[in-house]
Amino acid sequence: MGIRLPRRNDNSAYNTGNTISDNTGWYTNNSNSRTHEVGKKPPNAWGLYDMHGNVREWCWDWYGIYASGSQTAPRGAASGSNRVVRGGSWGSSGQNLRSASRDYSDPNYRGSSVGFRLLRP
Repeated sequence: MGIRLPRRNDNSAYNTGNTISDNTGWYTNNSNSRTHEVGKKPPNAWGLYDMHGNVREWCWDWYGIYASGSQTAPRGAASGSNRVVRGGSWGSSGQNLRSASRDYSDPNYRGSSVGFRLLRP
């Protein structure tokens, strides 16, 4: 059983509002082309740090094209050869730091721009 977090009740692009800045995420403008220790940027409303930038987040979903039309919490493909990665990394532009930024990567890829998030209850 996972931890269920409450949903935000706004449509902001980022957990910090509608813009990203050097104070709210690690990206090309301020990262010096490397990852950074967690906790150097302010946490979101639920106490989670570094939600924008630093590394793209590996997701369990297989990558596939979503069905057309509006969806809430769409499921990934049932199988595939690439996993979903979300958000941006230290090498991304600010506009690609949104969790809605979705891409894919080979599950065997190992590099400093992709990671995953561990939570402790």
